[in-house]
Amino acid sequence: MGLAAPDGSQVSFALWLADYLRAIGADSVETASPNEGLMNVLGVFDFACSETIIYTVHLDTVPVIHGEYDVWFGQIHNGSLWGRGSCDNKGSMACMLTALRRAKAGAFVPRYNVLFIATSDEEHAFLGVRNLTEVMPEKLRLIRNQMPFAAFVAEPTQCRPIIAHKGVTRWRAIARGKSAHSSTPQLGKNAITYMSKFIVQLDRKAQELQSDAGHPLLGHATLSPGVISGGTAVNIVPDLCSLDIDRRLLPGETPESATSELDTLARACGVVLGPPIMWGMPLETASDARVSLMAAAASEAVGAADSSFGWVNFATDASFFSVVGVPAVVIGAGDIAYAHTREEHIEVTQLEMGARLFEEVLAK
Repeated sequence: MGLAAPDGSQVSFALWLADYLRAIGADSVETASPNEGLMNVLGVFDFACSETIIYTVHLDTVPVIHGEYDVWFGQIHNGSLWGRGSCDNKGSMACMLTALRRAKAGAFVPRYNVLFIATSDEEHAFLGVRNLTEVMPEKLRLIRNQMPFAAFVAEPTQCRPIIAHKGVTRWRAIARGKSAHSSTPQLGKNAITYMSKFIVQLDRKAQELQSDAGHPLLGHATLSPGVISGGTAVNIVPDLCSLDIDRRLLPGETPESATSELDTLARACGVVLGPPIMWGMPLETASDARVSLMAAAASEAVGAADSSFGWVNFATDASFFSVVGVPAVVIGAGDIAYAHTREEHIEVTQLEMGARLFEEVLAK
């Protein structure tokens, strides 16, 4: 946990992880940098099997804001490992690595080869997984030129298999006006006024989404303005205003379709909607898909509190693997309720269960 630098750099931890993969017997290890300060790590575990699966986990962690307190300590207290990143997502990473280490040590006989992938930037813009699946998808065939038939994407789900989640798209909208003295506002064009008209339209659209039929598991799509900025002084008519917008997508929706909808509204208000500043696709994996059945069987075998198929509202790396033809399930140790909080922790019993779960997937 201490290697996940609070300044946002993910390279130091990625390099440590690459060395650790070699130490536990990975047949080969590669790193790739999708952007400055970012690094993906790929580890090949070739068990001479006829099929390959993916174990994948993001290596970045939400940073501490304003240095309010030190959470990079990794202490075990009252049966839990505490600290930022313990639950989301170093705990599940440790579970996957434990299963792979034991497999290489001969503790059990794996039925599948494993391509272990640690992605960067999941918490921000999915640049790591996007680089892998969009720019270098051939890396998915590193083991015997086999296309993996399943991806197990680690997130804190209390070892419950998640087969559906919402997608996300975010934009920055810009309204431009003309500055003037506030005593003669008629000589200017107020950018905040333009943006306020757009916000009214966004609110109407958000209400429409809530009145739609929605998705049987995920409910309704959402639309939320999150950050607004405009003006330089109260006695100056503002010539610029910006607005950051968050849209959660349902299966069947795409970033392109959502962008088109909002672009029409923006133009009518004299506002320019920029291209998506980040996006992630929705996930919907069939409950009878092989990956789903494997995850559910493993969850039940290790005694998860709930091994039924579940769903979440947040986006993950899983959908990017699904889009390139690798069906994916989200599953891992820990409770998402503690992620990104002052009280972030993961129970040791969850870590033990998670390690058994990823071993069960690999062995059965």
